[in-house]
Amino acid sequence: PESLSVERLTELALARRPDLSERAAASRQARALASLARREAMPSLELRGVSEPDEAGGRFARAGVGITVPLFNRNRGEEAARLAEAEQADLEQAALFARTRAEIARAIAAYGTAWEQAETLRTTVLAPARENRQLLEIAYRAGKVGLPVLLLIRNQVIDAELEYWEAWLAAREALTDLREATAETVVAAPGP
Repeated sequence: PESLSVERLTELALARRPDLSERAAASRQARALASLARREAMPSLELRGVSEPDEAGGRFARAGVGITVPLFNRNRGEEAARLAEAEQADLEQAALFARTRAEIARAIAAYGTAWEQAETLRTTVLAPARENRQLLEIAYRAGKVGLPVLLLIRNQVIDAELEYWEAWLAAREALTDLREATAETVVAAPGP
């Protein structure tokens, strides 16, 4: 399965999975709140304008300028708390990304192993076993072999088919795990 790339599927998961998008948004929000807390500790300039009626029946306008200087409340505690929240959100995002990448790599490896096993069983074990069974049934009808030998070969063919279908199922389960990890249907070709 050369078509399955951990990098490509991880990028796909980053674009499609809502939990990864949510963690990225939480990280951005925490950084924005930390930046806001930092700016609140800076001096604030305020411009004011007032228009009032005067005694002569006209309008009187006044302008004013004010500045707020935070001498005692520099908002350091709030800023530190927001930065800690941002760092925690970044770490949670990195952990989720690493876990997702590991899930994808594990599913790709499981699929590759199961696919190879199913292909090997199909070509080297199952096909010859089915052919032997057919030849043995012909020999049994001709009276050249006994019933115990025929039943033994049939059991061996059934065991081979069971192994093949178990490997086939393992490959499909790995593809299901890959779909869950990427939030996308992954078509792996060729497949068993």
